[in-house]
Amino acid sequence: MTIDLVEAIWTLLRFTVGCFFVWSAAVKLQDLQRFWQRIANYELSPPLVTKLLAAAIPPVELLAGLQFAAGINARAAGLILAALLLIFTTAMVIRLVRGAEHDCGCGKNEHPLSWALVGRNISIGAALVVSYMNVSTEFLSEPLVAGTTCLVAIFISIAVFQSLSLRRKGEEHVNSPGDD
Repeated sequence: MTIDLVEAIWTLLRFTVGCFFVWSAAVKLQDLQRFWQRIANYELSPPLVTKLLAAAIPPVELLAGLQFAAGINARAAGLILAALLLIFTTAMVIRLVRGAEHDCGCGKNEHPLSWALVGRNISIGAALVVSYMNVSTEFLSEPLVAGTTCLVAIFISIAVFQSLSLRRKGEEHVNSPGDD
């Protein structure tokens, strides 16, 4: 294969992955109330955090997906998409381990949580990583964009994991002996 063909394959893969996230965000933006309910079904965060996540995730996912697909700040966008995918997949695994049987919130139609969906997310993550690794290094020349992207990804991760911690503490308090 010539270098131009390889470059075209990486570009097509990056474009496809970016478009997947754009589609996913568009579905969420069509009905934010439904998306909020889908997040609430995971029972991993308090209502206020759930509402904040439901409001923040779709526009962040849309912007990052558009940038990744277009190759504009693609590395920064790729980091955001990877963080979102990691959060989504972690939440799915937690609920599957707990025996949950609700809609995954993955798209327009209802899809019950399943290990197959976790596998799908891992496949998307692999495509994202491969695409990310083959993006030009314009990310490195834009430290403000890179720093902001990292801060957003860190903020989202901290919010999710903090809410998990608060949820666990609440369950421990409710289930502690002697509170009858």
